Amino acid sequence: MDSILGIQQLPDVESYEVAAVQAGLALHRNPLVFPRRKRLKRVVFPSALKSGPRVSSSNFTATMPKGVSGYAVVVSKKVSHLSVTRHRIKRRVFSALRILQLPPALILFPKASVADMTYQDIQKELVTLLSKIR
Repeated sequence: MDSILGIQQLPDVESYEVAAVQAGLALHRNPLVFPRRKRLKRVVFPSALKSGPRVSSSNFTATMPKGVSGYAVVVSKKVSHLSVTRHRIKRRVFSALRILQLPPALILFPKASVADMTYQDIQKELVTLLSKIR
């Protein structure tokens, strides 16, 4: 750490990542978020919305596109104007999806009522919704 005018400067994040890789340590990854390789690619998203069956419940609408693989949860501003709430909904739905048996591709559209649901209620509704698709 260098000292300029008596102020200590902290090393940047990249130096921590390089040191962790050199030491053979795995970097902490959030286990509740789907990895990039399992997310639906932005390029195939418009065509994926047009293909496959669409099923609705009281709190979710789901599309199972054909010919692609990946998962997406789309929370629009119509659901909540605050990005904090939209991201919370997205994280809770993704974490509920992690423990379920999923089809190869799935796009979920939560409705505004999901923000007030408990995690267990989200899981139960997703199980019933996915059973309708199969």
